Amino acid sequence: MLVRQFYLLAVETKVFTYRFIFLFIFEAIDYIYADELDTFVKNGTIDKLFCAFSRDAEKKVYVQNLLQEQRELVWNVINKNGHIYVCG
Repeated sequence: MLVRQFYLLAVETKVFTYRFIFLFIFEAIDYIYADELDTFVKNGTIDKLFCAFSRDAEKKVYVQNLLQEQRELVWNVINKNGHIYVCG
């Protein structure tokens, strides 16, 4: 459902730049749309994709860590009245 909705939105409105930050617990278990999201990145539907996997490494990475690391990008999107979708 998510993938179909996103695809239709992206195809119908190629005016926007999409940037997503997702949080997953385990990459192998929770990253269920990996193939679809990778395709969207490769074909340019998604401009930037950042994924945090909080249990796969010794040092846990959370959404807030990625938001901090990408703060300039986030601020630029906000300043341009863009939308930021944070999942997780």
